[in-house]
Amino acid sequence: GFGPAIKAWGDAKSCVEQAKTAPAKAAEAAKKALTAMPSNGLANFCLGQLALSRGGKADSAEAMRYFGEAVKGDPLSLAAWTQLAGAYEVQGDTTKTIDALLQMLRIAPTNAPLRDLVFKKLLAYGRPELAEGVADEGLKLDTGNPDLYDLRANARIFRENYNGALDDLDQIAQIDSSRADSTF
Repeated sequence: GFGPAIKAWGDAKSCVEQAKTAPAKAAEAAKKALTAMPSNGLANFCLGQLALSRGGKADSAEAMRYFGEAVKGDPLSLAAWTQLAGAYEVQGDTTKTIDALLQMLRIAPTNAPLRDLVFKKLLAYGRPELAEGVADEGLKLDTGNPDLYDLRANARIFRENYNGALDDLDQIAQIDSSRADSTF
């Protein structure tokens, strides 16, 4: 049932609340949460943050393990994916960086600053078609989402698919006429 998840939630939340003021107590609370529910995303994320705050190279590797576990337990944790993307980028692992960025975009396609950041990163990696693919995936689920049309239009413009981009911009205007002035 939900008993372990409910019990783990309180302990994981306690870790987050105590992370800055009492790191040892915070770690203890997170470990208690993981005993109740080993896949608890918040507890793993909190332990990852605690490891990062120690600042050593081994601590960074430990944090990455916790962030990896966090996204297994909570695949929609934008904070954990953000940490992973940054670390993969520092390590020079383009494939994992791109995978993490795409997952971030799937989680929060309406977050304009995130969309811009991910798109710029994909351009830097020479992979703008991936942004278009994420927009296509999202549009299958939400055909009325102007932010996804905006993302796809930008990707199409960069790939010189101007007709496709214009079609997307027309869709934006049809869905939300108030955006027509700012989008066009």
